[in-house]
Amino acid sequence: MKHTAILFCLAWLAIASQAADELSPAARHAEAAKLLDGLPSRSDLYHADAILHKGLIRSEIEREIARKTFEVAKERIPKLRPLITVGDSVFDYPGLLAAGEPQFVKNRGEHPDVKGKYYRLFIGITEQTEEGHIQIPNMFGIEFDQSGRILRVLGPGTLIL
Repeated sequence: MKHTAILFCLAWLAIASQAADELSPAARHAEAAKLLDGLPSRSDLYHADAILHKGLIRSEIEREIARKTFEVAKERIPKLRPLITVGDSVFDYPGLLAAGEPQFVKNRGEHPDVKGKYYRLFIGITEQTEEGHIQIPNMFGIEFDQSGRILRVLGPGTLIL
């Protein structure tokens, strides 16, 4: 019985992930817009991190708000990353630029088809655990050119901080 339940769960996960991969661009953009609506900005997350982990003394109400800020980010960011597609425009994802802090990056050959500089945008922040370990599964980056075309989506294994 246990084996049947496990096989059923694995089959369901495979079907669900395949369905997510098969979303039309319009459906991906709409789903991303829902996730981005209300997603805390990096500034909000840094402030929450200072309250919770860096000793910024605040009231218990502010600490609860900071915890909820991280909860929203932890829920939405892992769902958002797979929806962002190389080749799309950052402007196809309303709210994406507001969720991060774009920065100029000198092109050192990473993107041979891009002349000069490109942009890098990080969504989310690293978070320190109670034991002092850094966690980055709730963070990803996007590189895009001057026209907004997404060149690369950076995940926890490829983050350049």
